[in-house]
Amino acid sequence: MTEIKDCLPENARRHFIDRRNIRLEDETGKYHARLRGLRAYLAAKNQPRSGWQEMEEWKYMEGLSDSLATGYLEDAFETCRLYDIPLTRSICNCLITATEELLDAQYRHALQAQAQGADVKIPVSVRQEGGLRSRRIMPRIRVMVETARVADEKRRVAMAEEKEKAGSIYTQNITQLGGVMNASQTGNVSAQQLTVGQIDDLRPALAEMRAFFKKQEESVDADEYVGLLASAEKAAGEKDESKMLGYLKQIPGKAWEIEKVVIPQVLLNYLKLHGMA
Repeated sequence: MTEIKDCLPENARRHFIDRRNIRLEDETGKYHARLRGLRAYLAAKNQPRSGWQEMEEWKYMEGLSDSLATGYLEDAFETCRLYDIPLTRSICNCLITATEELLDAQYRHALQAQAQGADVKIPVSVRQEGGLRSRRIMPRIRVMVETARVADEKRRVAMAEEKEKAGSIYTQNITQLGGVMNASQTGNVSAQQLTVGQIDDLRPALAEMRAFFKKQEESVDADEYVGLLASAEKAAGEKDESKMLGYLKQIPGKAWEIEKVVIPQVLLNYLKLHGMA
């Protein structure tokens, strides 16, 4: 069985699983509260169990199933946004397949639970339809996935156009040993030197990452990263971008990849600009 987590890259699955578990707990709690409320209401009216009650309780179960299916998709979309994962057609097709298999599995589990004496019964009319009733939500699922895919595609196209526009004509400040001079250039560039102000913005981000690695379990690698970040921070204080960049490039890419979630955005953008993250 394909699970929704299997549709995501390995480095993003832990985050999705945590969100999924939180949602499962919340939605299950709401379901049990509704079920208890219905039963308390009917008990207060001294009404015996009926076919109507059985159908209502099953509708609550179906509501839980639908909420989990759509909620897990929302968690997957949020995870992709957080980790900057494009919603490709292959990922979207995987999400649809995984959701359909999830709904089928939920219905099978309900049948097994009923055979074992579960107190929420599947009405006869529902059993006669098989799993079709549980899968009526699939058109909504497909619309959700396609809407998210197109929105992501449009966002990325807009970002690319904005980047190309910004790269065609710009004015930059070039940091020199003797101060700052202004220069206007026209053309596309892959990187540019930072202004004094931009280097100053990087200093607290470098200090934050140095403190983060310092808190990690003692290891030769962590100690080395702390030393390199301290040197980079000092170079930033001296307004020497070349020296700062040299220290940062000595930190392996795997270090930035593992801790990308906690890297301050200003530093992450700089690392990406220079192909280090």
